Amino acid sequence: MYVRIEFKGEHFTKNLFRELEILTNKARIRIDEVVYEKDKELVVVPLDRLELETGRGIIRDHKYNSDGKRSRCELVIYHVTGCAIENRFEKPGDPAWATVLFGMKIEKGAVYIGSAEELSGSTCYSIEVSVKELEIELYDVEEESAAGLTFGP
Repeated sequence: MYVRIEFKGEHFTKNLFRELEILTNKARIRIDEVVYEKDKELVVVPLDRLELETGRGIIRDHKYNSDGKRSRCELVIYHVTGCAIENRFEKPGDPAWATVLFGMKIEKGAVYIGSAEELSGSTCYSIEVSVKELEIELYDVEEESAAGLTFGP
């Protein structure tokens, strides 16, 4: 699977964002491997996403693999002007992953990913990325991104 999205204008389709939410819903972020490269203006978020089993397209009739099978993938966000990563897990490295709640959210100028895990009513892990242009890449690690990034096991 390989998805690349680039918006330079003011208008975007909510359906496309909904598809990205479905693809990243319940994914596991490998939190120790998240990289923010300020000088390259990009953020790389390693994910283990649930595979889709059936459906006429991602939005219509989507169904996750009944075995809970996951694919390792990378989410790359370009043109980053700022990145705030909050890790409220009690001990660093425990757990090594966080479960994405409702998939990533995209709004004009920002991308947000929050975990399902909570501590005292607050999200345990979140990534909030500010962007000057919206350019996102989501690819399985068997694929190579357009930027030549490959992160595999």
